[in-house]
Amino acid sequence: MKPSDNKGIFNSPHAHIANSFNVYQQRPPPADHPNAITCGQCDGLTWRMTDRCIHCNFDIAADAQEQQRLERLEQLRFDQQRLKGKLLPLLILMLACAIGIALAAFLAPQSPFIYWAVIGIMLVLAAFIKPLAEKLESTRNQIRSLQS
Repeated sequence: MKPSDNKGIFNSPHAHIANSFNVYQQRPPPADHPNAITCGQCDGLTWRMTDRCIHCNFDIAADAQEQQRLERLEQLRFDQQRLKGKLLPLLILMLACAIGIALAAFLAPQSPFIYWAVIGIMLVLAAFIKPLAEKLESTRNQIRSLQS
């Protein structure tokens, strides 16, 4: 049996079979190929489903995972700011209601309706605040886990 002249990954007597399976490992894709991607390190074209760049051996899969982690972290930080923006006005209203109870106690101590009205408003606000605060805490925990 004649020795293989295979320059690919496999050096075996069955190199002609290995060449048929590893054609993507041996040469870069055409620029207009749908499975062509650009390497993040050398900017060379390589195949989408390979773990490493065929030019510089850069770990494309790890880089893609890191990019996804950074995008998720950015989205969580945006969500955190949005939740803070929703929570702040509700907390200010809650503070205003607490001040309203103190004023009602000072101005009309014998009228229980004012107390119950302000307490009812505070309970409704608390019903809106609690899910927002839980979602904000969950977002903070996710950010912490992605940062470590």
